[in-house]
Amino acid sequence: WTPEYFEDMDNENYEKLDRDIDRIFRLILIGALLLMLFGRELGLLLADSKYHVALGVVPIVVFGYIFEALWQLWGRNIGYARKTIWAPIISFIAGSANIALNAIFIPLYGYVAGAYTTVASYMLMAFMGWAVSRYIVHLHTTPMSIILKPLVLLVIFNIFVLAIASIGWGIWIMIGIKTLLFCLFCVTMMGRYLPSILKIAVVN
Repeated sequence: WTPEYFEDMDNENYEKLDRDIDRIFRLILIGALLLMLFGRELGLLLADSKYHVALGVVPIVVFGYIFEALWQLWGRNIGYARKTIWAPIISFIAGSANIALNAIFIPLYGYVAGAYTTVASYMLMAFMGWAVSRYIVHLHTTPMSIILKPLVLLVIFNIFVLAIASIGWGIWIMIGIKTLLFCLFCVTMMGRYLPSILKIAVVN
């Protein structure tokens, strides 16, 4: 996608650029939800039993990496503008925040706090990348609304899954429900792009 990014920026084809980022981000969210829903089951199958106690933080860690991906999307403008000095500054600030939060919360809440502090540092890094792109290097920056709408939907799906899981149904029932919800999420995320995807498939 990188060559297309540079082409769109050079030609100021920002509408296409935003569509591409929207599509890429929705695919990232689909992959993230897959790991959030089934990461524990995969861990139970593949990981040594001594690591099973930590599987509960998998959804939190995955959620953090969503913001790391956003940093890659928004931070790309910093490289395009040749203002790469901002990349290490942002990384240093986010890393320092992570260290400080770990020092405060891990002694109080244990290793679980480390997952939440990592999410916080990645969020900080992503939004600093957005702010630098928009307000300092003054390049077209994909609107926050394009990112927040599907992200909020991901959070809603996860809250719904947690609510169902609290009922205490068996593992196979839960896997079935998670599978149905995942399929619904995929259709919801990519529904607007299905006509173009099908058109490409037919042409090929």
